[in-house]
Amino acid sequence: MGNIILYWMRWTWKSTLWKLLSEKLNKNFIDLDKYIIERIWDITEYVTKNSWDDFRDMEHKYLKEVLENNSDIVLSLWGGTIIFERNSNLILKNNSKLIYINSSLENISQRIENDEKIWNKRTSLTWKSLLEELSEVYEKRKDIYEKFYDFKVDNNGDIEKTLDDILGKINYWNICIPITSFDKNTSPQPSPFLRGSLLEQIEVINNDNKIKFVELRIDFLDDLDELNQIIQQIKKQII
Repeated sequence: MGNIILYWMRWTWKSTLWKLLSEKLNKNFIDLDKYIIERIWDITEYVTKNSWDDFRDMEHKYLKEVLENNSDIVLSLWGGTIIFERNSNLILKNNSKLIYINSSLENISQRIENDEKIWNKRTSLTWKSLLEELSEVYEKRKDIYEKFYDFKVDNNGDIEKTLDDILGKINYWNICIPITSFDKNTSPQPSPFLRGSLLEQIEVINNDNKIKFVELRIDFLDDLDELNQIIQQIKKQII
């Protein structure tokens, strides 16, 4: 599958998301923010002593280092990484899945207001107030963010739903489920994957976004005349 690269606005609760995603995909994860901080210790201090241009040069250097040394990771980008052409070109050449996690300005603002820790633990980009900075940065970046993604996923606070949406976009949930029990009312020999009668199994299949394919084991079907009726009830691809 290769690298999965996520990018988003600041303060979109990314750490929880990429940890869950990397665990689900059984991939190592690298947060470019933390990767850089481990090497320079404090971004605010670094920028104060040097400049934002120096920081961006270093950011490009470490992004290149990560991409050259890894081919199967979940990588979380710094909020401004993708907006610089040299970085976006580097990423696009990497043959990775690029996922944009979209969150509205209203939702991000609400999260900030509900978490006092953010007010004391941040690196300012403009030296303005937090919400002023957020609005200004959001307006500058939102159109650029829309240009590069392979997949776009909305994150409005439900982490589990956002995770499922990402997995669905990258075809992680292409699960094929066999139906081996065709009793409409009872299931004396239920499928190891599905429980209940045939009608109950079909309902589960139709409502579960993780299931993409259904294998009808017609060697278990006594009455072939019912096959067409069963096929019409199943809303997924049948093999």
